[in-house]
Amino acid sequence: MPAEIVTTWGVVLDLAEDTAHPSPDAMSLPRQAASWFEAARRSYVDRCPRLASLLREQGARLAVSAEQISDLGAGPYRGGVTVAVSVTEIRASSFDMALRIRTAADDDAPPASGRCTVALVRDADGAVIPIPREIRDEFIALQLGASAWL
Repeated sequence: MPAEIVTTWGVVLDLAEDTAHPSPDAMSLPRQAASWFEAARRSYVDRCPRLASLLREQGARLAVSAEQISDLGAGPYRGGVTVAVSVTEIRASSFDMALRIRTAADDDAPPASGRCTVALVRDADGAVIPIPREIRDEFIALQLGASAWL
């Protein structure tokens, strides 16, 4: 029996059926899951004004690597999906995010999970920018204020 992880999630998005319904193409479901992860990451960053300010000041972007998403199965994805992300580890120049995806149509279906590593990369020279304490504090505050379970 798989172990259950009980945690709150920093950002939870309920994506409508038209957004969450993949095309019949079997290859589209992994791409769709990746786009859900991207939407949730953007939503997380939208809640981090200091991070957004640092990215603008430095002319930098979020560089995502090591993205992994578990098998979503065949659905059903009618009724949409709920996508949640949290920052799970912060290092000197990168941080990890965790992902959870649940279908709205089947509460008993196991969720898909994922993770990625994110670095702040300056566009002009490709340099990785260290994560300052105020950004770490922003992540921690967001996680401490999390109340959504998924």
